[in-house]
Amino acid sequence: MVSRTSLLIVPTERHVERELASLDLRDARTADQEIRSRWSFVSEALALLAPDAAIASPHTTRLATRLALDALPPDRLRQPVEPAARVALAHAIDRALGAFRRAGTSPAELRALGTPYAIAIAEVLDRADAALRAARLVDPRCAGFLLARALRSAGASAALPLPREVAIRGAVAWEPDDLAWVEALHAAVRARGGAGVTVELPALPDDGAAPVADALERRWASLEDAPEIAWVPDGGAEPLAAIAAKTPEGEARAAAAEVAAALGRGIPPERIAVVVPALDDAALEPLRAALADAGVRSSEPRGRAAASCPDGRVALALLRLAVGPVRREQAIEILRAPGVHAGAWMDRTSAAEAERRSTDLAHRLRDVPVEVDRTGRLLIDGLISVVAARRADRRAGTARTPPAAAQEALSDAELALGFSVLGGAHGDEDGDDEAWMPHALERLLASARWIGEATTRPEIVRRFLSLLDKLGFGEPGIEELRAALRGERRSGGALEAMGAMGQGARAARAIREQAEALARAAYDLGCEERPATAAEIYAELERAAAEQGAGPRGDAGRAGAVRIDVAAGFTALENDVVVVTGLDARAYGGSPGADETLLGEALRGRLPAPSRPATGRERQAAQRAELGWALAGARRVALCYTRGDDSEPNEPHPLFIAAAAAGAHQRTEPASRVAPDAAPLGPRDAELIALAGGGRPAADLAERIRIERARADFFLDPRAPIDLHTGRVLVDRDPALAAQLRAAIGGAHPDRPIAVTHIERAVGCAFAAFARRVLHVRRAEDLAESADARERGTLIHRALQASFEALRELGPERDPAEQLAAARAAAEAALGVSAPMAPLRREAVEKAIADVMEVVARTLDGDGEDASPELRFFLAERRFGAGEPPPWQPLELPPLSDEEGGPSLWVDGQIDRLDRSTDQRVVRVVDYKTGKLPDAKERRRALQLPLYSAIAARALGAEEVRAVYIGVRQRGLIELWPRTAEDQRALAEGWAEAARTARAAVVALWEGKAAPRPTLSTMCARCDARDVCRRPAVVPSDEAAEEVA
Repeated sequence: MVSRTSLLIVPTERHVERELASLDLRDARTADQEIRSRWSFVSEALALLAPDAAIASPHTTRLATRLALDALPPDRLRQPVEPAARVALAHAIDRALGAFRRAGTSPAELRALGTPYAIAIAEVLDRADAALRAARLVDPRCAGFLLARALRSAGASAALPLPREVAIRGAVAWEPDDLAWVEALHAAVRARGGAGVTVELPALPDDGAAPVADALERRWASLEDAPEIAWVPDGGAEPLAAIAAKTPEGEARAAAAEVAAALGRGIPPERIAVVVPALDDAALEPLRAALADAGVRSSEPRGRAAASCPDGRVALALLRLAVGPVRREQAIEILRAPGVHAGAWMDRTSAAEAERRSTDLAHRLRDVPVEVDRTGRLLIDGLISVVAARRADRRAGTARTPPAAAQEALSDAELALGFSVLGGAHGDEDGDDEAWMPHALERLLASARWIGEATTRPEIVRRFLSLLDKLGFGEPGIEELRAALRGERRSGGALEAMGAMGQGARAARAIREQAEALARAAYDLGCEERPATAAEIYAELERAAAEQGAGPRGDAGRAGAVRIDVAAGFTALENDVVVVTGLDARAYGGSPGADETLLGEALRGRLPAPSRPATGRERQAAQRAELGWALAGARRVALCYTRGDDSEPNEPHPLFIAAAAAGAHQRTEPASRVAPDAAPLGPRDAELIALAGGGRPAADLAERIRIERARADFFLDPRAPIDLHTGRVLVDRDPALAAQLRAAIGGAHPDRPIAVTHIERAVGCAFAAFARRVLHVRRAEDLAESADARERGTLIHRALQASFEALRELGPERDPAEQLAAARAAAEAALGVSAPMAPLRREAVEKAIADVMEVVARTLDGDGEDASPELRFFLAERRFGAGEPPPWQPLELPPLSDEEGGPSLWVDGQIDRLDRSTDQRVVRVVDYKTGKLPDAKERRRALQLPLYSAIAARALGAEEVRAVYIGVRQRGLIELWPRTAEDQRALAEGWAEAARTARAAVVALWEGKAAPRPTLSTMCARCDARDVCRRPAVVPSDEAAEEVA
């Protein structure tokens, strides 16, 4: 530090740049006046005067607080158990300790307050300070006190060259820590014959800085030689506009429009400032989007948080996998991330091939019905099943393979693939194009487990960073750079792609730096061997990444950009236009804000005045003065705030009211960007506003509008005919299309039958069946440890099949207790009770077995309404259809007499259970329902039992066929319908009418009639095709049609 005539100290490095620009200088040390930021002066002076003391990083001070909290007796302060909550508490307490250190509050003064919280905080402060002292570190939040002592100890020493005069400009929020070194610096300069220190404050029209000046004068009244206060005149800014917006998005649009207008008037972007209440990503996002829409480049002090950038999220997701539970979407996000080079997982050295495999694996994982898994084992098993099913389909061919053989092939393939993954063998990966996927997923999850197995802070961080290095995280590959330069990755072109890539690289670097700082903090405090968990490191790194920006650094990021910052970032700076956002009554000093000390005003007031943290009123005064000084250097000012809902509107800030009274142009920015009076940010906005106002659209858009209006009219009129855009496929003039549609729907040939369940779906809604058969839309229900309703049904069916087959093998003459034991053993074996499983899963399986045993016991007792002593269990899960041996071929439904020709309809399906009398004259078809039994309306369109009865009569040659639903409800409640043998015969004999209904539904689909008109409006809520259906949630219904249904 070289002595010069004068020294100017300003708040930030941005202030240094602007001061140099005003003096037409490039170096802060080439003139008689040296210009320094406040922190650079304090840190360099400390390095000269107190070289033995090093500045602690924020991570180190937080870790010291965490260690002090852990050492606190449990009765002093209640602490949470969860790692994330403990980290949050440590952060909050560390902020409180920072406030006390800035104020110079001692542990003894806190203990004197006498409250349990104050006593606990005093002990934490004492322990944390001791830990920092032992490490020869100083909290930067109290570095001013250390510098003040060093300055006074140095006396006339030349260790710190001092100027003849010092001016401090742009600072308004003064803490005792700041004032201590300012007063010591003043005394040191005066001792060497200099003029001392002058603190500049703005002379605002409303005396906005008067409370700040009063506080300084009260403090300095006791000093014999105190720093001077110099008043800087207000430039008298012209109010341009006072804009009230209805929504935050509208306010951002209005602010961006003012910026764009200023640029249009020829004002350089560096001379335009946008003031925001806080640098919060959630609040800044609408403003960023609006400026981007207006084509305005902007810069911020830190930019978007690293945790909010895609690369930052992916890095945190990797660490989150180590914490658990494993989430499918996190794994997919990691695999799809462009900044991750997954060759180590994909077992491929080629970056292009590894990326292709990553994409394929991410796509296949979406088919795995497991959303959350504690260990990852269920996710791997689910992937094995999906891959094995696809392998079986490819090898056997689902169209011609008998269902039983296909299921057997699937089981064999799944078993072989599972053994190969569990054994770590690669098997025939090269011969099977998806067999590598479970291995790759296992490697991905193993890398996460490897991080989680570490037990100390440095080791967890080392493994995490090692994995990032192995993945080449944050280092774009050659192909990525080439694609970005060609502008192929994004529609915005190469510049946008390169900008996103640069932001990703900065976010990756920020994550690395923060992780390294976490490990370095442990070494600084000598606790590197202290046990730690990945959950703690994740919580700390997530918070650190949320505070660390990924914006461009240095002049390159600010060149040609409009600057966005809080008011303190613009104090004492001159700008041509300042746009203030968020100017409601609670902002910019309208409310005291958060109390970092957590003491409350009453306890704070009991602390000694010289070491008392700033009160709420003092914080408000400082915030108002900061905004006033930011506006004092402006030529023109535009003020914006969000008024909000008319029922509970936000009140404007006094500055907004004053600007409106002074004649500023007032307007209201609407919520909608296409409102007639909305501010257009570009040609697209202007086009949308014109269209919303009734302007003539382009031809293609006009045609789309016509189609949408016609579709709306169709849904509003239940009896309107269908057309090309409302559910009609035009097959009349295209035989090839008709054949393709018929083949996709199925049922026109015995080798390609259609399932009865799909026909029932078509009877209920033609579009639902079309979506399933033609579009292959299917809702995948995520598996969980506890079974949902659908999986409970699967468990019940499997257990019932095993139980009744065991009874058949045992014979009816055996003791009922022995029969029940055999049935239970078979059910338990079928559901894998002896295998390891999660507690909730085991509970679900045991409940399913208990419900199944109620059905078995009722059948053996023969005392229910369904009792039929002459009937015995015969078959379970009996399929009929293509490839099945005689007599279980597909059921043929020939054209009806009133039809004009046409092919037969071929039907397949699977019968839950068949009972047969000992004389083989009577057969009963049983359909299990694990939910409620069909009600009257649902039974009118139910086809399974009547059509199953027809196939049972044909296959078994029975003289009498009965049909019955058996409901297996929760807690062993068994229901039956129909209850009597006569009604069961009547239900089975309804197969002719069922055949007519089935043919009508399928033939309509063959003819291209697939309108989304359900027979019951309640069907939409549980329809698999709901997400692709254009039918509105609420439309008029055809009550007569529903009544018939």
